[in-house]
Amino acid sequence: MTLQRLGFLVRPGALPDDLRAETGAESLPAEVAATIASVITEALPTVPDGSSAVLSHTRLPGGGALLLEMAGPGAPDDAATAGWPDPYGGSARRVAACYLPGGAEELGDRTPIETWRSRLWEPSGSAADGAEDVPDWCDDAHLVDFAAAHAEQVEPFLADVHRLFAAPAGRQIVIAERDPATVARWIALACASLTPACARALTFVLFTDRPAAAPQQLVGIGPDADFDRADEAALRHLYRVYDGLGGPGSAPLPGPDNWASVAAQVWRTGLAPRTAYHRQGTADEPFGIGPLRDLILARPVDTEPYDRAESRQASPPAPVQTALPPASRPAPVPPAPIVPPVTAIGGGPDAGWEDQEDQEEAVSGIPGGANPVRVAAVRRGPLTPAELSDLFAKLGVRVPLSDDGLLAAVLAEFAPPTRESADDAGLRAAVVDKLTETVRARHDTPFLQWVSVLEALHTLSPPRERPLAADRVTAAYLAERSGQEAAEVKAAAGISRDLLWKEAPRDERTREPFERLATPFVRLLLDQLAKAERGPRPEALAGLVASPLGGWLDTVYEQAPARLRLIIEAERLRNRRIAGMELFRRLIASAGTEEVWEPALLGLVLWLVWREGTPSLLDALELISHCGPSRIAAARFDGRLARLLTVPEPPSDHSAELADQLLGMRTELDDRQAAVAKLLNLGRRMDRHEVGPKLAIQQVRSMLALSVPDPVRDWITKKLAVRLAESQPAELADTFVLGVLAGPLEETLLKRYVDAQLTPKRKERLVDALAGDPEGAAKLFTAWGRDSLQATIGWRNESQVLTTEVFGETVVRLRLRNPIQLQKIGERLRAMGELEWAHNWEAFVDTGLSGTGIDPRNDFHR
Repeated sequence: MTLQRLGFLVRPGALPDDLRAETGAESLPAEVAATIASVITEALPTVPDGSSAVLSHTRLPGGGALLLEMAGPGAPDDAATAGWPDPYGGSARRVAACYLPGGAEELGDRTPIETWRSRLWEPSGSAADGAEDVPDWCDDAHLVDFAAAHAEQVEPFLADVHRLFAAPAGRQIVIAERDPATVARWIALACASLTPACARALTFVLFTDRPAAAPQQLVGIGPDADFDRADEAALRHLYRVYDGLGGPGSAPLPGPDNWASVAAQVWRTGLAPRTAYHRQGTADEPFGIGPLRDLILARPVDTEPYDRAESRQASPPAPVQTALPPASRPAPVPPAPIVPPVTAIGGGPDAGWEDQEDQEEAVSGIPGGANPVRVAAVRRGPLTPAELSDLFAKLGVRVPLSDDGLLAAVLAEFAPPTRESADDAGLRAAVVDKLTETVRARHDTPFLQWVSVLEALHTLSPPRERPLAADRVTAAYLAERSGQEAAEVKAAAGISRDLLWKEAPRDERTREPFERLATPFVRLLLDQLAKAERGPRPEALAGLVASPLGGWLDTVYEQAPARLRLIIEAERLRNRRIAGMELFRRLIASAGTEEVWEPALLGLVLWLVWREGTPSLLDALELISHCGPSRIAAARFDGRLARLLTVPEPPSDHSAELADQLLGMRTELDDRQAAVAKLLNLGRRMDRHEVGPKLAIQQVRSMLALSVPDPVRDWITKKLAVRLAESQPAELADTFVLGVLAGPLEETLLKRYVDAQLTPKRKERLVDALAGDPEGAAKLFTAWGRDSLQATIGWRNESQVLTTEVFGETVVRLRLRNPIQLQKIGERLRAMGELEWAHNWEAFVDTGLSGTGIDPRNDFHR
């Protein structure tokens, strides 16, 4: 844990600039020190008489958190500020602080409220003292007793705490008590009901005289605070007030809160909800009721704290409605999610039967009443909650937490004395049949209307694990399970259809029922979802994963098929701003199987990364390298990459490399893409000298006749100019090459060729070649100097520059190193029958010593 201990003396009415730091503040950055000073002077806690110290926890605007403990007049000698001199004559207030740069998460397993009165505040205290055991005053046993003593207020209080996280800037909770210790227990009870991350995020001040100035979420006040506890506007619109001083307080807000209801139920069982979050993975589900439900189901109700509380209270908490003795009654059922009203199947107030046989057929779905349970009389109306609880108790299970009244209607025919007339096995079979029939009949209706029936079915008859080994598929198995399994498959398909293509809600209300479904059914549902939207573009599935329901999908990630896991993982990584090839590599790695290279899954991964877009050029090349061209082609992604060929940007060597890859894959290209790809490929082959100058010119001129973007024309012209500049003398002297350069249609090529030829490196290479090749030098000398009727003025000027620069340098070098070569060039000219050009060469050698200023064409042979 990283924290900085600070100490301050604060005089009454001090401004932030007047704050006097006694210890620790010198190491703080200026902006952090200014923020802390503002918090201390503007929202300082109050220490009431008889209290040793009060505590506050505040999140700072620039990041981090601040714990403040203010010692009261009766603080012991070892308090955090003991021994400080007071220059203000005893009027200053002593404040100890701990600055947590990383926020309350740095407290480790401890929540801020648990540091109150701990060794953390002693002068010799250290960071390690924040990690000691939970103090006795807020351990589970004391908080269970506290919850029992305030049973009627626990659920509405937790619902208001829940709202703080739904709207952090919403109404603060004000707790009015005489003793800050009582406020501290309310805050500790809230923290013990939350996941660790949420508990550490909760801000509070135990006691203050000015609640209007307090920035915290939970604010404790005393009887003398500047707050009108009877003001209707404050109670109903500005704050949520819990008044332990005799005032009216705020009335509970309407509407159910499933989490608060189940959390309060956990307290009534004698456990703290935080016990549920100690299991691996459950702490990542803020306000999920699944872990709390499991905690309730694993433990019978402990009524001892409530029995003790009832003996102390004039008005005991409202009893749980049940028909069982207190020692064995099940945990109370929380309010159900809000769902549209439904019509009961086979047991509503309008349902009736002509006779006993008709009623049995309606119950069982089997003509002649083959159900083992005999209905004693016509039943009208749903079961009462007590009867429903009694029925499930007889079957040895609890009423599903999500029951919304439909179960009571569906199971109406199992009211007494029906169930007393059947053995347990027969009753269970009859109820399972009825629930299966209801699921089968309703799978095409909105699933929130019948999910309680599905949950009850799984409670009584859990679905089998899938897939089932072939040797276990026996006739007896099929007879026993085929009806229910067929109903489950239809149910999963219906839920999948609702979630993907119907206007089904995707909020926390939808998520909660899924958290209670049996694991094998969850796998079946995930299979249905993964299969529901085939093809590489699962927009509906991706939208589902990105919705609030994606939180539930994230919890069942390991059970999902590979296709669905990839979509879930992609959403996780996108939320962390990971994109492009990094996202692609991580998705491939997360698959953990060679199946990801199959065309369908690879196509899905490519869609998840780039959707309808196109990778960057560098990403495209890395993608081909990572996957291999054949896999890209098999996934039909090469056509997407072909778009990069015709982007309105100058091509590069990377573009040419991509063109090579696409041509090698035999990608289907349109005419424009094909022309560009071939030109880019030709440019690369010219770079590698795989194409001679004459053939290169012919191919370039042929391809440029097609429609290609101007940047590509410019790029291939530069490549051709460089190829010519790197040619041997004999290749440059070719009449076809000279005809193109000297002709009227290639002035751009000519200029770029001359520029390329006269760069120091290429000029040096050509001079080396001429010095060692008398015959090539003789041919090029005449080719550059010979006049032609078709030659343009541009060629005449540029050829003079080329002769002067290149042959002038050649003459200088040979005169110094190998003069005999100069004579050999003249001899080759005579042997070729070019006597005049031999004379011109000798004159050029004699007068062109500097390599400049000589034009053999103008000065000699004309």
